[in-house]
Amino acid sequence: MTPLAAYCSAAVTSPLGLPSRSKRPPPAPYLSVHGLTMAFGGVGALDGVTFAIERGELVGLIGPNGSGKTTLVNILSGHLRPDDGHVELEDRRIDGPAARDSGATGRAAHVSAHPRIPTHERNR
Repeated sequence: MTPLAAYCSAAVTSPLGLPSRSKRPPPAPYLSVHGLTMAFGGVGALDGVTFAIERGELVGLIGPNGSGKTTLVNILSGHLRPDDGHVELEDRRIDGPAARDSGATGRAAHVSAHPRIPTHERNR
């Protein structure tokens, strides 16, 4: 299991962190990731990453260098196709389209290490 896979295994509860008491089945997650696996030249970047995010939930992605954070974001934004697994947005599969088609689902990726330094300034 890659370090990122260990960070992404959490139980989903209500927005307050309490178990749901509703008799109705819970709504489908807004974003769900199922078993994402990705390797580059035999070196594993992701190994079975699975998690779900509810609508309105705020989530951070942390991990050591080389743990697969950028690879995960690139898969979620449609810039990479996973070797295995899939991604669903509101119960619709969105993994793997060409990057030029990602606008159809309104996906974009912007990763900034410091909010006051624009990305193009840090990457010189």
